[in-house]
Amino acid sequence: MHSIVTLLTDFGLQDSYVGQVKGAILAVDRRIQVVDLCHAVPPQNVLSGAFELRRGVEPFPEGTVHVAVVDPGVGTDRRIVAVRANGHYFVAPDNGLLSWILADLPVDAVVEVSDPKYWRREVSATFHGRDIMGPVGAHLATGEPLHQFGPEIDAADLRLLDERVLESQADIGRASVSVLHVDRFGNVVLSVRGPAPRWSRASVRTGAHAHVAQVVRCYGEAPVGQLVLLVGSSGYWELAVVGGAAAELLEVQPGDLLDLEEMRG
Repeated sequence: MHSIVTLLTDFGLQDSYVGQVKGAILAVDRRIQVVDLCHAVPPQNVLSGAFELRRGVEPFPEGTVHVAVVDPGVGTDRRIVAVRANGHYFVAPDNGLLSWILADLPVDAVVEVSDPKYWRREVSATFHGRDIMGPVGAHLATGEPLHQFGPEIDAADLRLLDERVLESQADIGRASVSVLHVDRFGNVVLSVRGPAPRWSRASVRTGAHAHVAQVVRCYGEAPVGQLVLLVGSSGYWELAVVGGAAAELLEVQPGDLLDLEEMRG
């Protein structure tokens, strides 16, 4: 068995960090297929990483191993865990990065990664992605049973992000939401999942500033420069500026709070 290993990190591509993790995986077995899921998670932003991980794993076949490294607590006593959920495997720090995975997918088993037999011989206190998580993901991809990596733990004991940040509910005519993610186009993904509101326009308030968004089905339904509210490809509400960047207009980043309200008349 030689499965796929995906990589999601906040390393960017300026340095050699991503390549080093890939090298550590291939050192276990060079036949493993390594896929770059995303390396542009904002540095140390666990919320954005958790969102990108959840929406990114959907197309992959069962048996895929997903190694996720957004790890501001690297080197501390925070745990590293390996999870089997819905036929997929996940290796990540226990810091909330798996919040959506644990909430949305049926979890079969969770272990704490503690057996150094599956790590690199020398482990840096600042690079567990290369020295622990990458090699563990590689061994999983070659068919090593999950229980070999450490003791089983209860999924309910894993750290989760605040559920009020993860998902919001829209009331009639209004919604208080959080920013989950800002993509490369400056689109702002919001914490409401489901169909678009049956509004024609929405007031978008960020602190003392208010903007008007047109509710649309796709970006091309509004003129260039218009702020729009729609359901994005991940199934979440999204704010975008046609031909521009909503994040710049609204001056928001993941974790920020917004208030939306239907505009009538």
